[in-house]
Amino acid sequence: MTALALDPPDATRLRRWVESHAGVTLGIGLGMESPADPQADGAFRIGHMGHVNAHMVLGLLGAVEAGMQALGIAHGSGALAAAAAAIAAP
Repeated sequence: MTALALDPPDATRLRRWVESHAGVTLGIGLGMESPADPQADGAFRIGHMGHVNAHMVLGLLGAVEAGMQALGIAHGSGALAAAAAAIAAP
């Protein structure tokens, strides 16, 4: 599992956008009781248990990046390209 922190309420906005536009469900931050928990607004989780392959990872990262762009959430560039390069490496 991977957890990420954003400035509140960006994590909640991103979780909602990614689910409604890309069909991907991101988890709330660990230790938060529910999506209504005020602390959940600043964290989300990516579950990657069991069989996960390259297209699943790249699809998820692409959906998260698209959501951040659509919502105007500040983020660095190159994460998707870095993941593709890591997968492509021998």
